[in-house]
Amino acid sequence: MGVTIFYKGTLKSIEDREALIEKVKVFCAEQGWPYEEIDEARKIGVWADPHPESESLGFVFDGKLRMDGFTKTAFAPDEIHGRIVELLYAVKPHFKRLTVLDEAEMWDDYVERMNPSKKKTFVYKEIELTEQQRREAETNEGSEVEVDPRSARQEIDTEFWGMTEDWYDPPHFSLPAIRDKMRRDLSQGNRHLLTIAELKEIAESKRGQYFEVRPGAPEMTMMSLAELWASEYAVVKGARSRQSRDLRLVIFASMLSNAFFGLFGGMYDRNWHRKAFLFKDEFLDRHKDSATPLRSMIFFYSLLDVLNMELKETGKEGDSSP
Repeated sequence: MGVTIFYKGTLKSIEDREALIEKVKVFCAEQGWPYEEIDEARKIGVWADPHPESESLGFVFDGKLRMDGFTKTAFAPDEIHGRIVELLYAVKPHFKRLTVLDEAEMWDDYVERMNPSKKKTFVYKEIELTEQQRREAETNEGSEVEVDPRSARQEIDTEFWGMTEDWYDPPHFSLPAIRDKMRRDLSQGNRHLLTIAELKEIAESKRGQYFEVRPGAPEMTMMSLAELWASEYAVVKGARSRQSRDLRLVIFASMLSNAFFGLFGGMYDRNWHRKAFLFKDEFLDRHKDSATPLRSMIFFYSLLDVLNMELKETGKEGDSSP
C-alpha cells in the first residue's frame, strides 16, 4: 500500500504565492523533477513530478489562496519521500498556517531536526485496567465456545481467527488478545462465536457500516471488526454531530489495524488521527517488553481514552448483550 502525505494551508499573500511557485520551480530543477505551471481562471500554482512511482505533488491555490492536497509516494525510493518533506518545509514560511500529516512520519522528524529547541512531546495518560479487564488479559477469560457447525464458516474465518501474530517482527501487540476480546463481546447473546459473515450482517443491517470481507487482507477485516465493536461498546465524548462521532470510531479502528498490520488509511481527521499516531509511537517507546496480552489491553483501553472515548455504562465487559 502507498504511503501518503496530506497537506493543507492558506498563503499569507499573492506575493507569497508567486514566491512559492518560483521556489518550487527552482527545487524541481535542482532535483531533476519535471514540473508544470497552472494558471487557470480559479486555480494558480505548479505541479511537480518527483518520481515515476510517485504521484504528482501539487501546489495549486484557489482565489482565496487556499491549498488542500495529498500525494502517495507508493513504490518510489524513501529518498523521494524525504525530498517532498524537505520541499514542504521550504515553502512553509509562505503560509499563514501549513498543516501536514505524513503517514511515514518523516515530516515530524524533519521539523524537530530543524527546530530542536521547539521539540514537542506528547505525554499520554496510561489507563489503569480494572480488575476484570486485567483478569481478562492475563487469563484470556471468556465464553470460548465452539463455532456453531450450522453457521456458514468460510475460508476467511480460518485465515483471520487463526492468526496468532501481527505482521511485525517482533510483534508489537498480542493480536489474539484484542481481536478475540472484540469477537467475544459481539457474540454475547448467541450460542456460538460469530463468524465474519455474521458480523458483516450485523454491521451492515443494524449499524449501516461497511464491513470488508477480502481474503488476504486481514488489516481491512480488523478495521471493520474494531469499528463495529466501538459502535456497540464505546461512547464518543464531545462529538458535535454524528459525522464527528463516526469519524472518531473509524480513527480508533484504523489505529488498531495500523498497530497490528501497518495499515495506513485516509486522514479522517487531522487532529485526532495525528494524536492517535503519536500515542502509539510513544506507547511503543515506553514499553520495550514483549507483546503480552496485558500490555496489549492497556494499549487498547488507553487508545479509547486518547480519542476521548469511553466504555458504555451498559453492554461492556459482559454486563449485557449489545
